[in-house]
Amino acid sequence: FLIGQLGRNESVDSVYAYVGGVPQKPTPPLFYQRVYSDEGHEHVCYDPAFILKSGGVVSVPPFSDYKTTVVPELARYSPDRTGLVELFNTAGGSLMPWKLQKLGVKNAGERTFRWPGFAEFVSKIPRDKFKDTVSPLISTPVDAENPDLVWMRIEAKSKSVTARMDLLDLFDYKTGFTAMERTTGTSAAIMAVMAARGQLKRGIFTADEAFPSSRERNIYLHEMQKYFRITQEIIF
Repeated sequence: FLIGQLGRNESVDSVYAYVGGVPQKPTPPLFYQRVYSDEGHEHVCYDPAFILKSGGVVSVPPFSDYKTTVVPELARYSPDRTGLVELFNTAGGSLMPWKLQKLGVKNAGERTFRWPGFAEFVSKIPRDKFKDTVSPLISTPVDAENPDLVWMRIEAKSKSVTARMDLLDLFDYKTGFTAMERTTGTSAAIMAVMAARGQLKRGIFTADEAFPSSRERNIYLHEMQKYFRITQEIIF
């Protein structure tokens, strides 16, 4: 969607996805809780990540390209109440680097977001010590007493313009669904409904490949906006 917006006038140089699920009430040392399986968490923390760099797909270690940034809308939940978060490479981008490479994008990847302190702690733990050292520290269940949030930013840049789309979702006290359950399950449910209505291509496709045209992509985005706070921004 963002590539389509920028691509009307000039080529897109980079596309990055920043995403993660974290507690609304973070506590040290990890400032994290178990929002999905230990196996999935271990995969993110230790497997190499594939990114698109200078036009080529390369493998990089987890926690590489580390940086911090401030997200004002997360300030009320962050440990220091400033909205400071950390971002770093992780496995999980699937086929994104190869697909964007075919579209002429030069740099792309998926970076996980956490509250500061997570990367420094976990990056020092050997993989064979993960379950004994890290798992007990994230055993707090996600519930009404310990709610989670999911934040995602998709950012596409050309030479002169940046297009950005942000999503923020919180634990749902009415249904008991976690933010992680809502953001993963709702998007899948919308795709299932569109498939049943014949609005998607038949066959085996990734989600973005299943849309026959921009019309269906816009329908999907419109349905997502019914459930989530999604903001768009163009920066010149």
